[in-house]
Amino acid sequence: MVQVKEEASMEAVGLRELVEKVTRGIRGLEQQGTTEHGFLERLGCDWKALTSALALGPTPDRDCPHCGRLGMRDATLCGYCWKRLKAVVT
Repeated sequence: MVQVKEEASMEAVGLRELVEKVTRGIRGLEQQGTTEHGFLERLGCDWKALTSALALGPTPDRDCPHCGRLGMRDATLCGYCWKRLKAVVT
């Protein structure tokens, strides 16, 4: 049973990565000023609707404010520099 939960979690991580990649692409298009017949506005609205429907929640990790290394979102100590971390407010 644990393996199924881990697989689902890994799928969510993969989905988050894809969502973030497409989001960066949309932002890049917006910065280029491509606005053919409201295409970007519709694309942005559709993308927000899709990501809301996926309900992936926040990413499970975060950067340490002290050393900048990647760690778990709910950690109270950094796994690299061992400094205390403040709780993440959602």
